[in-house]
This record gives sequence, C-alpha cells and structure tokens, in this order.
Amino acid sequence: MSHWLQEVAFLLITLFLSSLLRVLVGAWTCRFGHTLVPPGLYRRGPGPECNFLKTQSGNPALRLCSTWWDANEKDEKAPYTSGPYPSLRCPASASTVYH
Repeated sequence: MSHWLQEVAFLLITLFLSSLLRVLVGAWTCRFGHTLVPPGLYRRGPGPECNFLKTQSGNPALRLCSTWWDANEKDEKAPYTSGPYPSLRCPASASTVYH
C-alpha cells in the first residue's frame, strides 16, 4: 500500500505533464503547416522544354515569404517610424535610441 502523499504527487505530476504536452503539441501543429510553404515558386511555360516564366515585375520567381510581411516595408501606423525596425522601437525617454 502506497502513502497518500505519493499518490498526490503522482497525480500532480501527471496533470502537469499532460497539460504541458497538450500545449507543446498544439503549438507544433499550428506551426507545422507554415513549414510546408516554400519561400518562392518558379513558373514553367507550356511544353516539354523547361522554360521558366518571369513575373510581372521581371523577377524569376514568385516570392511567398514576403506575401504576409515584408521587413523592408515601413509601417506608417507604427508610433515610432524611424530606425531600422520601426514597429520595434521604444520611445527615446524609455530606453536607448537605435540609429
């Protein structure tokens, strides 16, 4: 016969691990689909030869990684719009100013 404290400890550890695993598996499944998207797509013309088509802007491939967010775009709605990362800047009075 085991001690009641051992049973309580086992129950608490089991509950903690099951909730931790549930969170980890949930985070993994949400991010797994994002890993299946390639950074770009090449378009091939019709016919047996492999002639690649250019995009309307003249690029050889369609970039998918900048479809959702382009790091080079300036966010005009951000409160601090100067510096290399406008949306990540802090006010000058709060911390170091990045140039």
